[in-house]
Amino acid sequence: VDCGATGITPTECASKGCCYHPTTGAPFCFYKSAVVTVSLRTSSSAAPAATSWHATLQPTVAPLPRDAVLGSKGSDSKNQGGPQGGTLAIASLTAIAATAIFCMAYVLCFRPKFRETNDNEEQTEPLYNHVPYHTRLQLAEPGSEVHQEYHRLFVQKWNTKQWPTSGGRAVPPPRISAIYEIDAEPHLAVYKAKQRELDALPGPKHGSFPGNEKNRFHGARLKCMFHGVPCRDATCSVCRIVEQGHFGNDSVMGEIRFAATSHAAKGLGLAPGKEPPPRNLQHFVADDAGNAVFVAGVLLGTPQVVAAPTRGRLPHGTHSRIADQNVTGVDEIIIFDEAQAIPKALILFST
Repeated sequence: VDCGATGITPTECASKGCCYHPTTGAPFCFYKSAVVTVSLRTSSSAAPAATSWHATLQPTVAPLPRDAVLGSKGSDSKNQGGPQGGTLAIASLTAIAATAIFCMAYVLCFRPKFRETNDNEEQTEPLYNHVPYHTRLQLAEPGSEVHQEYHRLFVQKWNTKQWPTSGGRAVPPPRISAIYEIDAEPHLAVYKAKQRELDALPGPKHGSFPGNEKNRFHGARLKCMFHGVPCRDATCSVCRIVEQGHFGNDSVMGEIRFAATSHAAKGLGLAPGKEPPPRNLQHFVADDAGNAVFVAGVLLGTPQVVAAPTRGRLPHGTHSRIADQNVTGVDEIIIFDEAQAIPKALILFST
């Protein structure tokens, strides 16, 4: 396409950001474009048999002469079947073939490949490289004081007969395969500061320990074969809690749930397809239940005790929400501040 008037100099053409290339029958100064260059070198204008040609792909090239377009009605009838027309046809076909080969190579070699997934499968979301974490875990050896303490606590707090809809059925607890003691630094400092804050509030105190601290249970989704090191799956709640040293990852609509009984906590964080208790009394204790249970220190402060399902913020002056088991038959404790809980131990089960 013309970029300047007839007679324009190379310097004037370059100043306009165009290309200058003297070609018979075409503009000397033309806009840049990515097309196939077909250069004609003729030893004599009267001897078409001496014409030589070459075709290359270049980012910036000269346009084709107006009278050399194949199939143009204005072309000289002598050139349509002659050597010049044949060379242009070959050049065009060569360019088309090169483009086709490039596209095929991209599709086969460079196009991103997407793994087909089954809609029934639980998706895995890889996490970034492990974030620095300071939580320390110590595997409690069977027979050790720590192992016996948490094992005894789990078994003592297991009683499925408490569910009104269980029909008084006593479901035995699952077999514990490992217990890890957790030292959740640096979240411990945040937890202790919150404990002092709650204990310093005016009004009646609840519980025997500062901040109305209680040992409670938290069930969480486990998607890996945990051996003391967090995995990289962002949806593995157990590993994220261990990594972060708190339960903020398991917050749902601002609520973090705990239970006073171990059997209620074992019904939380189940694998997809598993029906929670008490509707189903087999899935939550099965080998493939897909969860683990934390023992946590929880600061209840002044609790709001409810006798019906309750949503929304806590009333002023309260710090947790507890379901009245005597009325509702539900064992549920909710906090809204991750600073009010800290993991103390992780209990794993046989798979």
